Amino acid sequence: MAKEIIAGISVSGKLAHLAVFEIRETETKLLHIEEFTNTSGDELWFLSKVLNPNSRILKKITKVSVALDSASIVLHRFPMDITLTQAEQNEHVHWELSNFITDYQAKDYVYDLHILRLNAREQVADLLVVAVKRVKIYKIQEALAAKK
Repeated sequence: MAKEIIAGISVSGKLAHLAVFEIRETETKLLHIEEFTNTSGDELWFLSKVLNPNSRILKKITKVSVALDSASIVLHRFPMDITLTQAEQNEHVHWELSNFITDYQAKDYVYDLHILRLNAREQVADLLVVAVKRVKIYKIQEALAAKK
């Protein structure tokens, strides 16, 4: 396996953390770590260090992972009947989110579902749904793709 240079960006409010690692088959090495604040009005300010790199290390990044803050995502926990079909489960998730998010439109959000606890006897699962506006994800992907 060739080496990869991977960046991880964590965002919380007006503060972001950037860590850059070199990943090899037998070794992982920390190359760069930095904390920075939002000094612009740009929606994607937290990507500035990788979009406009000022060091050689940052210019070599091959992958980027972004952890958004809780202001950008929706976390919702609820029970669900596990005997529902996949279509019914999707409908239930959208119904839950529509009761939790003002002006919710399913097409405007992407979500990931996690089973927190499963009670097979009662055929119920406690679920956690993590939802984020689709346009936010697309803007991040588009900005990173433009820089390859």
